[in-house]
Amino acid sequence: MLNAYRMTSWTTLPVLALAVAVSGFIADAAFGQDRRSDDDFRSDRIDRVRQEREARDRESDRQMDRERPERREIDDRPRDERMDWERRQREMQMHRTEMEMHHLHVERIASQARIANDEVLAASFALEHLPELVRNPQERREIMIDMMHDSDNPAIKRLIRMKLIEYTMHSDRRDEALEHVRALILQRPE
Repeated sequence: MLNAYRMTSWTTLPVLALAVAVSGFIADAAFGQDRRSDDDFRSDRIDRVRQEREARDRESDRQMDRERPERREIDDRPRDERMDWERRQREMQMHRTEMEMHHLHVERIASQARIANDEVLAASFALEHLPELVRNPQERREIMIDMMHDSDNPAIKRLIRMKLIEYTMHSDRRDEALEHVRALILQRPE
């Protein structure tokens, strides 16, 4: 290779450079043509996929129209009739929602009636709402102890003790909480 380089003179160097450049240009042109044909192939493929997708969408729309003719009939109606139908649909939905709310309200009333008929459930309900009425933990504790001493029902006393344990467990009154736990386990009345 070195000998071939030495054999070339400065006069033949431009001819060789021209030959290399032309061969590179021809190769680039051929590559560009291949690239254009690849681009054409890709665009043809994209168009074909798009057409297939549109055909599938049209077919699924036709299938839905066959399965739900009432919707097609509604859409074929004049605009005023469609708006009336949509308004009726909204009114029916609002009516269903009102009925569900009424049903929940009746269930709540029935639940409160069951609670009112049972002393222990009523006491439990009252104890659950006591923290909302009496915010001060010390005052709430004193009220609960007074209620426990005033109550004659052993189940209500146990319920109050359980709540006292719950309230005193997270305070600095661990001894009092242990006393209530002991009373619950040993079933001591007070």
